[in-house]
Parts: sequence; C-alpha cells; structure tokens
Amino acid sequence: MPTSSPRGVSSSWRQGGSLSCRLTAGAEEIVLLNPLPYSRKVELGLMRMKVDGTSEVYQQAARAALRRFGNLASIKFSFRAPIGGATTGKAGRASRVPALVIRMR
Repeated sequence: MPTSSPRGVSSSWRQGGSLSCRLTAGAEEIVLLNPLPYSRKVELGLMRMKVDGTSEVYQQAARAALRRFGNLASIKFSFRAPIGGATTGKAGRASRVPALVIRMR
C-alpha cells in the first residue's frame, strides 16, 4: 500500500499497512489493513488536515485491484478489526479499520 498511499499523510500511516491472514493450505481470504487508530478517519475523510486524494484510499485501491485482478479474485472494501482488537459493541465498531478483503475465485 505505501506506493499507492497519498502524499501528504504521515509516513507512519503510509508504512502502517499490514497483511493479516492465516497462511494455511485452505486459507479462504487475505485481509490487507492499516491498524493505526486514525486510519478510519483518513479513509472517511474526517481528518482536520485533509490533503486531496487522502479520503477513500482503500476504496480506490479495491477498485484498482479489481480492474487488474478481478478475473482471479474477489476484491472488496470492508472495515475489519485487527487481530487482537475488540469485535463487538461500541468498542468493536470503533476499532474496525479500513481493509481490502481478497478471496480467490
């Protein structure tokens, strides 16, 4: 994600993308996400210091990946909880961050 991340956002956000998947023979999906607490605000365009192109970063990446690899995989934008994050209630909703969910066809 760092190469497609917008300019003008902090380097820690640009380098914060991570791969979260279980590498087993029967893995059903790969999830790419940025676990930093403000990645949700960046995605939704709610940051005070907005820079053109900084909102909907993961949604734009999902569209680009789908155009290129749509015949090989299902690629969708979603909000997911990072591994070890809360998953239910208000805390769970607040801890979910933007993610790309990839499933092979």
